[in-house]
Amino acid sequence: MRALFARLAGAAIFVLSALACTEETAKSPASADGGTTKGPSSSSGSTSSGSPPDATVPPREIFVDVSNETMEFGGKTRSYVLGKPKNYNANKAYPLVLSFHGSPGAATAQAAGLPFDSVSKAAAVIVYPQAATENWELYAPNETNPDMGWIHALPDEIATKANIDKSKIFGFGYSGGGFFLAQFTCRFGDVFKAISINAGGAPHEPEMGYGKHDNGCYQCPGGPVATIVTHGAADPEVEPGSGEFAKTCFATFNGCGDTLSDTTPAPCQQVDGCPADKPVKWCLIPGQGHGPWAQAMTEAWSFFSAVP
Repeated sequence: MRALFARLAGAAIFVLSALACTEETAKSPASADGGTTKGPSSSSGSTSSGSPPDATVPPREIFVDVSNETMEFGGKTRSYVLGKPKNYNANKAYPLVLSFHGSPGAATAQAAGLPFDSVSKAAAVIVYPQAATENWELYAPNETNPDMGWIHALPDEIATKANIDKSKIFGFGYSGGGFFLAQFTCRFGDVFKAISINAGGAPHEPEMGYGKHDNGCYQCPGGPVATIVTHGAADPEVEPGSGEFAKTCFATFNGCGDTLSDTTPAPCQQVDGCPADKPVKWCLIPGQGHGPWAQAMTEAWSFFSAVP
């Protein structure tokens, strides 16, 4: 089972050209094979190596100043990409969004291929953490896990470089990063106010000794958290049932009901009966493969912003 989840957690290293930061690329995020997610309203958004950019595609507006940062943790130098609003006001406490790359993957590629400031504008501090290797460690106990403890400590590090509101920390994870975000939230309930799992799955914790609910979901000590899950109905890498099970498990953690109601945008649904501050939203996207849904970040930010 662990090998299966490791395979399912596989995601893309984004192979992006100079067009990675164009508006078109923001609409069509990179897919697992280094291309872009194609759909009725998207195009490839990339050129062959050495080809000039398409002059008809205007560059997207960039709302943050980006820097590559490091910190020492557990005797290791850890790295992350930091995005601070261009109009940064040190007297204002900003929401913090942590965006997790796939496995294998890289923080720099996540920042280029899925720039979260394209939806949050200058309203949040954005951080793209780098796994200890190219792959997030999902299973090792916290004492020996190179990633769990570091991510738990990372907001305090960010607070030394930007004024952040620690009551408004949000997580966005794609594929392997989505699996890691689910796993982390299962273990720790004191970091994220809301999370967005994209092409990922529910916590899978055989090594931690957690019990299970009757529906097979682990009894996570981390507690409830507002959650939006998006998944492509045609995902060949991580089956859509994985995302659906994530929706079910976070609804269980949050004490929601068993029924769903349609909500916007279509085809998204909300789980009925959730606490007002712990909603669960599920978006199964017809025809979408493993690449992130073009609206994933937009809907994540809208969801984050609406959580009371």
